[in-house]
Amino acid sequence: MPHPTPADGLHSAVFTFDAVSTITTIEPSIKEERVNPSNRILILLACLLAAIHLPSAIAADEARQAYDKMVEEATQEADEYLEEKQKQMDDAKRQSRVKKDAELQARIQAEQERILKQQHAVQNRGLGPDFTQGMKDNLLQELQQRLNRLNSDPEAYFADQ
Repeated sequence: MPHPTPADGLHSAVFTFDAVSTITTIEPSIKEERVNPSNRILILLACLLAAIHLPSAIAADEARQAYDKMVEEATQEADEYLEEKQKQMDDAKRQSRVKKDAELQARIQAEQERILKQQHAVQNRGLGPDFTQGMKDNLLQELQQRLNRLNSDPEAYFADQ
């Protein structure tokens, strides 16, 4: 890119350092000036500081990116772990429910068999002065009600006993 010219309304200057610490310019309108040694040290320190800070800024940026990546991976692993734990808990609940349902079904089956045996025994019982037809009908009706209640709501049936 060409340097701006005075016709552009800008003053162009190229600075060079020589052995006697003077700044000379190509532009004729700027005079030579002596650079104060303390200013030269400040300029040198500023350049060194910028040169030192730049790699550390790049390293800090890389460290931050590495940290962000590590946090993202840890978060993903934690989410996967929580999902796995939730699945295990759901499976355990499901297995517990299946086991409870199987136990309840076995209990229902045993109670149904018991009630049916009682019904069969009452039906086959003979009538006499101590056991009338009305008593037989009432007992059969009571056993049928128990069986109906057992079939409609087994949990309530067993809770009442």
